[in-house]
Amino acid sequence: MILFYLALSGLLCLAEGQGPYVNAPTCAKTGRSCISGEAECVGGKCQCKDPYTWGSGNFRCYKNTTHACELKNDPVVINYWKQQDQFPLPCRYLAAYLTMDMKSQSGEIIGGCDFLIYAFNSKDRGKFHVSGFDISLYLDYIPGRTREFSYRQVATAKNNVNTAASYGKIGRASPFVPDGTDDISYSDTANGIYIQKGWDNVNNRFFFTVVGCGVTVSLVPYDSGLRGSQKQVPGLSISASGENFNDIFRSICKGPSSWRDEQVPGVIVPTLSNASSLLLTAFLSRTAQNQPDDNDGQCAETSTILQSCESYRQKLAMHHCDWMFSRTHFIKCYDKTTGSKDLLKLFKMCVNSWCNNQPCTDAISAITTSGCGSVPLVPELSSFLQGSKCPAS
Repeated sequence: MILFYLALSGLLCLAEGQGPYVNAPTCAKTGRSCISGEAECVGGKCQCKDPYTWGSGNFRCYKNTTHACELKNDPVVINYWKQQDQFPLPCRYLAAYLTMDMKSQSGEIIGGCDFLIYAFNSKDRGKFHVSGFDISLYLDYIPGRTREFSYRQVATAKNNVNTAASYGKIGRASPFVPDGTDDISYSDTANGIYIQKGWDNVNNRFFFTVVGCGVTVSLVPYDSGLRGSQKQVPGLSISASGENFNDIFRSICKGPSSWRDEQVPGVIVPTLSNASSLLLTAFLSRTAQNQPDDNDGQCAETSTILQSCESYRQKLAMHHCDWMFSRTHFIKCYDKTTGSKDLLKLFKMCVNSWCNNQPCTDAISAITTSGCGSVPLVPELSSFLQGSKCPAS
């Protein structure tokens, strides 16, 4: 295997040789390998082993006191309370906002750690998968000494060949453009506070850990060549020590939001599904859309429309339009781009019709012109083309 890796120095490095995970044994007939150091194959299943007490043995295992959120492919989010919901979104989103105690190696609280953790998805064969994450990190020592870092990790794979890049910036909430070549190594040996980052070549995981803050983010890249026969379960894991865990903002990992029920004369306001609620949360979080995949500004423009939209119209828009993100056959037909800009533009047209009470004629015309007006296994398509999913036609 060859790992293509763009290091923080900005140089392209080729690490030749075969990663141990390529030839790792699979567990019975599952086709998956158990996570080395965390799990073992028992009775045909990957089971987490001591000191890990829960999790998926072919993805990531956790200690009993750990809270975790996972974003896996096809795509789903498993939130801190182990609730699983669909989350098909081709944009950048706030996955978690964690505030943690900073603890010295003796267990003394010496400050706080603030993490903004973003993720972004890419598209393959009509489905979305996590292709990277960003971290904005703020270390606040008592009495007032601070450190700020930003980090981006991108990783994809094809037939056991990884294409990965990492970027670092001194400072918080950097724009994450590909000039992030700062050395963000940090080690406070006196207190045992330090940053660990890199590639676990045994399990094919890219990781970022802040020891002393209790947070680890790891990414297993999706292999577009092997797909279901990939030995590692692809996806993103965010874990935090349960002893001082706190997610303070409306993030995807907190789960579906509870939206206020509304009574609008002459309008049936839908109750949003969990998947619709998560998508609306993502669009309303005011997240900068600077992910690597080009979407021609469609994510940001859609977000702006929804943010200025009346709340009941937001619900109507998501209820009638979000099928466009979940119907694989339609996505494969309609959008051949890497960054999903065509699909996002169509979704924006639909959202705009509900938020601004405009006809759906542009969206309907775009679908019929594309030749995707009769895609099978898409039950919403015919009703959309007939105008029944539009406020006016």
